[in-house]
Amino acid sequence: KKEEKFEEIFIPYYLGKLSIEALEPYIASLDPLAKKKFFEIKPYRRRVISHFALVYKDGWDIKRIKMKNFEQKDIKQDYRQLPRQFSEASNILVSLNSFNKFIVGIGNIVKNLNKSVKYLQMIVHNTGVIATQDRMGKNSPEGIHQDGFDYIVSAFVVERNGIEGA
Repeated sequence: KKEEKFEEIFIPYYLGKLSIEALEPYIASLDPLAKKKFFEIKPYRRRVISHFALVYKDGWDIKRIKMKNFEQKDIKQDYRQLPRQFSEASNILVSLNSFNKFIVGIGNIVKNLNKSVKYLQMIVHNTGVIATQDRMGKNSPEGIHQDGFDYIVSAFVVERNGIEGA
């Protein structure tokens, strides 16, 4: 019964229509150790997003599009189907030569797979993951992407500064 009630408030809470106070009865029902762990939860991923339209005319012309809500409508029974809003990537980041080479490179791969492609939309997620001694960093805690998009490209790049271990 309590689980059904939680399911009723989860979406409104997630969408910002309910405050943390709506979770108070659930938090209060936790045993002391579980409650301690609940309050120790901290964000461990930082994400910015950017959206591009690519038009092919003897090469890719790239135009940045203002990103609205990000939705993954083809996912069933998952919070990721709800509209989410992320901060947009800075103009400094998306104007880097290496970033533009990456976008063009992905466009070329898709073009090679499907010669008739003349237009693409790309949504790029730049994600930073924080790992601690107590918690391994996971870039994709929800598992393999099954977003309903035609093409998904994942890149995992690690810059190791002062990091020990795997």
